[in-house]
Amino acid sequence: MASPATTPPANRVPAGIIANIKVPATSANLGPGFDSAGIAFGLYDELEIRTTEAGFTAEIEGEGQNYLPTDARHLIIAQIRLRLEHLGWHLPGLKLKAINRIPHSRGLGSSAAAHMAAAMAVKALLPQDAAITNDNLLQWASEAEGHPDNVAPAVYGGLTFSWKQDDASGDIYRAIRMDPHTDITPVVAIPAKPLSTAAARTLLPATVPYTEAVANAARAALLAPAMTR
Repeated sequence: MASPATTPPANRVPAGIIANIKVPATSANLGPGFDSAGIAFGLYDELEIRTTEAGFTAEIEGEGQNYLPTDARHLIIAQIRLRLEHLGWHLPGLKLKAINRIPHSRGLGSSAAAHMAAAMAVKALLPQDAAITNDNLLQWASEAEGHPDNVAPAVYGGLTFSWKQDDASGDIYRAIRMDPHTDITPVVAIPAKPLSTAAARTLLPATVPYTEAVANAARAALLAPAMTR
């Protein structure tokens, strides 16, 4: 679903709104499901946002507390402001409190969680008649993240398969959700050193042999039943 139409900034978000947000860790690129298959884990970042009359501050506990910005440059604050402005709303001030449990740059979707937290915050700050759906959250966070594979399980939970389709108005992100089989137990190995997504993608080959592409497509088709039956 495309984002709601934009309007010139005319509405002011009032001070005193409080919202609590919880976003899960995720893993994507599951097996042959490159840039598509993702799954949510029971490990969460938790945030409280409070609108104020002026100024932007962030209090951080846990991951990133020694290096993340604590002002308007904080990614979540910046994304909230950007999306609200895009929708025609002015945010004069915000206080963010974050308990970060998802390891950063370790393959557990910390960036997608931040973008999803920002999208969820926007939904919480807008009037109910704005009718923001989970499909809107997927679209917004995927636009910011650049791909939907970690974003989809962050918004829908469970096992997800996501894709991007071209549209006259721009890229449209979509996903389906499935329940993973209860016998599946995730085992997560967290590397000692960080590796950004951008750096990891430079290690990928520009092309793959035809036979390998065919084999991967066949196994990708088996991934959904293998994880749900």
